[in-house]
Amino acid sequence: MTETVITDLTGIKQVSVISNADRKKITEETKFILSGLVEEEAMLKVGKLTGANVLFVGSYFVIGNNIRITARLINIETGKIERSTKLDGTLDTLLDTSRTGLS
Repeated sequence: MTETVITDLTGIKQVSVISNADRKKITEETKFILSGLVEEEAMLKVGKLTGANVLFVGSYFVIGNNIRITARLINIETGKIERSTKLDGTLDTLLDTSRTGLS
């Protein structure tokens, strides 16, 4: 799922994206600096180190054939959630872009 979101975001000219793998690599390289921080605080710190403006985080869970996807855009400077969204659906319709207006 992460790779799908990264692929979609890289298609937007105004957005520069680093992959989750790159974020983890940067986090490992700066582990001493980030020691004692919780995961989200560490991600915000990494965001600042990379020059990011916003942090995109999200999760999903599946119960039977149902799926819920949540996503948040967090302002790197303030740590405040700028936007959030929730999408409920089924595994059968997960890739149906006509339902979301995405392509």
